[in-house]
Amino acid sequence: MNERRVHNINGVNWFLLVTIMMQFAFTFVYMVIYSFLYYGKPSESVNLIINQITAIFLPVVAYAISKNVDVKKFFRFKRLPAKSVVQLMGLGFCGQFIGQFLNIIIILVMTLFKLPVSRELPIPEDGAGLIFTVFAIALMPGIFEELLIRGVVLRAYEKKGARNAIIVTAVLFSIMHFDLTNMLAPFFSGMLFAYVVLKTDSLFSSIILHVTNNITGVMIYILVRKIDNSIITGIGLSVMIVISLIAFLPLLAAFRRGFPKRRIDKGGPGGEIAKLLINLPVILIMITFIIVQAYNFGLFKM
Repeated sequence: MNERRVHNINGVNWFLLVTIMMQFAFTFVYMVIYSFLYYGKPSESVNLIINQITAIFLPVVAYAISKNVDVKKFFRFKRLPAKSVVQLMGLGFCGQFIGQFLNIIIILVMTLFKLPVSRELPIPEDGAGLIFTVFAIALMPGIFEELLIRGVVLRAYEKKGARNAIIVTAVLFSIMHFDLTNMLAPFFSGMLFAYVVLKTDSLFSSIILHVTNNITGVMIYILVRKIDNSIITGIGLSVMIVISLIAFLPLLAAFRRGFPKRRIDKGGPGGEIAKLLINLPVILIMITFIIVQAYNFGLFKM
């Protein structure tokens, strides 16, 4: 296997751009087909499932096949101790509330400039609906996005040093959410996800974190909408944010002690981060992000 061929940063950046464009393309096709067959608003959950499979999972599979990689080694499919799994779930739970806190900062700034901040997600009406929502919004992205970002993309960047790889992949992970109100949370989570993968040398660590984080987020959103009382939900979220901020670092320290022999080689100068982000495919991703936000803010109509 040619290592340079497999771990080519420029090639991986183009690959990421293609997967993003595929997501927009499949979303457009789904909406067009839906408009011809049904009335009403298309299901965001169904659209997400279609995109996760066709624009993320299948391209990752195709990438792995084209590079002729050792799948188990390349994607770091290594088992984790049960204790570490529980700790990761705790970090994922706390991380969601910390992310909510970080996003509040952006939302407050946007509110000052009178920019739209609301985003409606599907609310399940019964148990089956809840399972479907968790599957579509929490489970599938938690697995497939990890295969793409911490599986393929992180592999390419880690040769530039752990610090650079963690930050750059977190930036890309944040941008690819294409939601200005939800940028700091994915950036924070992206750094945490990349860190635990490099610390454990197991992609299962970030998958556990990501899925737990997503499930917690879905449950928070559902509870807030069901309760429909800003005072109660505000107090509840504030308490959980404080608890999460207090518990996060001790929990992370306990997790790190479980892998004392696994040292992360920071490597690479910090100033290289900007250089790594200034290349054509990443610039095109950023331009796409700006266009999407401009459309969301009603600056132009398509």
